[in-house]
Amino acid sequence: MIDSMDWPTAQDYNDALLNPKLSFNDAELKAGQVELSPEGLPCSTSGDFASVYWMQCGQHDWAVRCFLRQLTDQQQRYTAISQYLARVKLPFMVDFEFISQGILVNGNWYPILKMEWVNGELLDKFVEKHLHDLATLRLLAKRWVGLIAALEEARIAHGDLQDSNILIVNNDFKLIDYEGMIVPALYEKSCNEIGHPNYQHPNRTGREFPEYIDAFSAWVIYIALVSISIDPQLWQRVGAGDEFLLLHRRDFINPDASATLKLLSQHSDDRIRSLALYFKYFCKKEIWQVPSLQESKLWFGSDQLSV
Repeated sequence: MIDSMDWPTAQDYNDALLNPKLSFNDAELKAGQVELSPEGLPCSTSGDFASVYWMQCGQHDWAVRCFLRQLTDQQQRYTAISQYLARVKLPFMVDFEFISQGILVNGNWYPILKMEWVNGELLDKFVEKHLHDLATLRLLAKRWVGLIAALEEARIAHGDLQDSNILIVNNDFKLIDYEGMIVPALYEKSCNEIGHPNYQHPNRTGREFPEYIDAFSAWVIYIALVSISIDPQLWQRVGAGDEFLLLHRRDFINPDASATLKLLSQHSDDRIRSLALYFKYFCKKEIWQVPSLQESKLWFGSDQLSV
């Protein structure tokens, strides 16, 4: 058994990726080439749990997710998620394979995720680039409502809905990073993570029932898309783009003292005012009391604030 203290660092993985023929077990990845920087080093994006690399393998490109620490029940979780996603076939999900002996680092085999590579733009970058394309942002807001409805119908909780885990491809969504995902087979287990604080209910602990955990972050993203589509100047006024779209954890912790929520609740547009006032109410409730985004039809009419 590998001691958790010996888990590879991002630099260890960088070194291994320079020689895919020796480092990978998977035949397709062995024949691939990692994307390199101008200095000849593997390019990666790293988070708390993993470093992700772009492997170009002939006619097919893959994202290889190399874990930076050992996670409880990792193989069981990913197997359950993979099997369930293959069954429900949601168009905004990405195919992946968990390979338990995926990459050889310093004489030991470690697991990887081999995921379909998606050429898209992160949500925050896309919104910033399209601040004055109001029709596109409004279309995204409507499609976001549909995505959340599909997740709920499939009884899936993503667990970490945030700008860095949402790609925009052809003006539609792709969700990535399934570290905290819960499918029905995992309902009795706690979450491995509690998500980005700028998108999560401030009282989230990781022990909540799965049906509740995405509701708050779904509202955070929806409110941002709707509000910015109505008033794009809000992006600059709140200094958005640094790991948040419009609202921030500080707004959730003390909504009555929030400068951003005050700005929104006093806005000249009644749709933005209504969203802000209801969201302040949600912040003061327990996580299980936050209504589904689907209930926005009850609050604001069937046309979703006429966005």
